[in-house]
Amino acid sequence: MTGAGNLGFGGFMYAAYLFNRVLTSSDILAIVANPWNPNVTGIVAMYIPSPQYFTGNVTQVSAYEYVIGSGSTWIDASGNGNNLTVVGTIYLISTETPPGTAYVYL
Repeated sequence: MTGAGNLGFGGFMYAAYLFNRVLTSSDILAIVANPWNPNVTGIVAMYIPSPQYFTGNVTQVSAYEYVIGSGSTWIDASGNGNNLTVVGTIYLISTETPPGTAYVYL
């Protein structure tokens, strides 16, 4: 993921959510309690770093390691159809599938 100036993201990602409103502390607690199916209104997109949510140039390199190549699609798990196109390479280490804690290296 890059922003202005192509700064990119270097770190770990559990999941990424986009909302069309400001979240309350109760909303955040609801997401923490049930991250894969949060009962929170206003979800625009939900990106879960698990192999089942990628299509295209996906290579499994070990039991839990994947390389997601440029041009692949990261499927919006919210069902709203706001899929992302991968630019560059994502290195995904998933401790459980589906879904589980994953580490994403961009």
